[in-house]
Amino acid sequence: MKAVKFLMPWTVGALYNEGEVAGFEDAVADDLIERKIAEAVKTGGKAKPADPVDPATLDDAALDALIAAEKVKVADGADRAAKIEAVLAARKK
Repeated sequence: MKAVKFLMPWTVGALYNEGEVAGFEDAVADDLIERKIAEAVKTGGKAKPADPVDPATLDDAALDALIAAEKVKVADGADRAAKIEAVLAARKK
């Protein structure tokens, strides 16, 4: 497991914004570093979990990626508002 700091917004299961730090399997982290999408970060132990992204601030594609990453159950054909509510409700559980 390696920690990286994103140098630009990028989606790896979920959308990460510039400056955010996340941990990935070595091969994924090495690929992000090699493509200059992220840089290696040394952590002093366990990383603090990032604050969850506000789903209302995401575009439709990023919202769908967030739903997939957080494994939120959403009804087929749900509109944007219903998707946002589903994400927020799932986080309260």
